[in-house]
Amino acid sequence: MIKAIVTTALLLAFVSGSEGSAQQTGIGYKPATDADSKKTILLKDFQPEPALHAAAHEIRRAKFPVIDVHTHTNDAVGIGDRVDPKEMVARMDRLNIRTIVILTGMWGDKLQTIIDDMVKPYPGRFIVFTQFDWSKINDPHFSQLMVRQIDDSVARGARGLKLLKELGLGVRDSTGKLITIDDPRLDPVWAYAAEVALPVVLHAGHAADGHTDDAELEPVAEVARRHPGARVIIAHCGHTASQAALRLVARHEHVYADLTPVIHHPVRPTAAQLTALAGKLLFGSDAPNTGLTVTELLVGLVGPDLPEDAWVALTGGTARRLICDIRA
Repeated sequence: MIKAIVTTALLLAFVSGSEGSAQQTGIGYKPATDADSKKTILLKDFQPEPALHAAAHEIRRAKFPVIDVHTHTNDAVGIGDRVDPKEMVARMDRLNIRTIVILTGMWGDKLQTIIDDMVKPYPGRFIVFTQFDWSKINDPHFSQLMVRQIDDSVARGARGLKLLKELGLGVRDSTGKLITIDDPRLDPVWAYAAEVALPVVLHAGHAADGHTDDAELEPVAEVARRHPGARVIIAHCGHTASQAALRLVARHEHVYADLTPVIHHPVRPTAAQLTALAGKLLFGSDAPNTGLTVTELLVGLVGPDLPEDAWVALTGGTARRLICDIRA
């Protein structure tokens, strides 16, 4: 489904030499004699061999139906190349992926296009989330406008809300104030989301590379305290603050996390954490933004200590329950 990014290995050259009994063998680097002739290589010709040798656990097809809660496939923003929906469904069937969630569905006519082209023709296979229109942030009625916009999106068929990392990174009002997850202007939206049980996927971290610091999870905790009924899903399990994110998930009833990788960096909770929090964690691939395939990500969740009921919950059961809970 997605081309894998292969880990490359650097070869160290060990050079030894001796100049009398007082000099010990040295370890260092030296260029190959034909280095100048090999300085240029085309990407298509670059086929490194992994230096790591480990037991292989290949999964060609998921044992249980998968719901991929974090993709941007055929989205309204234009992330990645468009894939014919029929071909996408065929790929999903081969891998036993029951449903994929398209997070970046926008709103209005753009959202409607995805619903008409993807959601309605293939019932149960594609789900789309809506987004904020930040161009209205300086409108004195911004909060009410966003509640109405999101309610319209839900009426059209959206089944969740996605907050990209631009919230907390680049969205500012006319005074220059950076808008964050716990900004009071978003409280009416959080209240609406709690009322209709609308899942909200958000980036806790605001670095351009997607990394998160522990302190950046505090606004998420504040939202959970103010709006305990809001279903909050921390994208990428708050990578690289995953342990802090998992503690937050354990502490708040309606805070969840998806196990989506950051590019080629997978999220890897322990088997004990996966088992204990299986009802609060969700599978995601971030297609087409990642270099890891769905099957590679599934391999990362397999372990001898992971019970079957935890596996079922992680790969689809928890997501199915969240989506079915929506009071649209």
